[in-house]
Amino acid sequence: MINDRTPDGASGDYSIGEIAGLIHKAYRGLGRPWGLAEEAGRAAAWLASRGLPGPDMFAILARRFDGTDCADCTPADLTSPWKAVGGRLCPIVAGSSLCDAPACIREPGGLSMHAIVAPLLIVPFAAAVANRTGSCLTVKWRGVQADCAPDGHRISAPPKDLAADMADVIVLPAEGIGEIGGQNRQRVQCSQTTFKTLDQFAHRTYVPETELSRLTGAGAGLTDND
Repeated sequence: MINDRTPDGASGDYSIGEIAGLIHKAYRGLGRPWGLAEEAGRAAAWLASRGLPGPDMFAILARRFDGTDCADCTPADLTSPWKAVGGRLCPIVAGSSLCDAPACIREPGGLSMHAIVAPLLIVPFAAAVANRTGSCLTVKWRGVQADCAPDGHRISAPPKDLAADMADVIVLPAEGIGEIGGQNRQRVQCSQTTFKTLDQFAHRTYVPETELSRLTGAGAGLTDND
């Protein structure tokens, strides 16, 4: 756990499982279904394990969609370009839709997604499709190209574009992307500021303590046996 005396700019060291669990709860804290929350945890953990800012991107997503209904950030239909009724697409919803309908990528010019918040979070879903179909895909947004193959990934981008708050994204088939890899990390760094943001959303899923729960909790009781 993070030491409370650690400055906000400092980082804590976490396992991939801890990050996935925290983001799963944080997405649930937005009022999202369990299935999508599990996808959110896996996507952010996939990025973090590869040295990419998964938790930071999810913190952006959580702040942008706080108080927004899931239907408002879902693709209105699966005809390219994908657009949300509310104007901004959630990458978790869009990414899950991509996994359910990978044939959309084969449309002329690829699949366009309009106004994706935290677009980096789309990449793990493209990687999952590449792995499942045995094909190669490229994900592009301003200044960024992410190549996904069944056995790895490669990302070319300036840091400021990689961590974009929002962008239009194109996903398309790729040929001859060359040899790529993808070393996985077992533990990741997460800043205190990002962790606190995610933890605040996660706390919304906790049941409020009641007088009865305090009295019946472990070690609790009205009788002093000393």
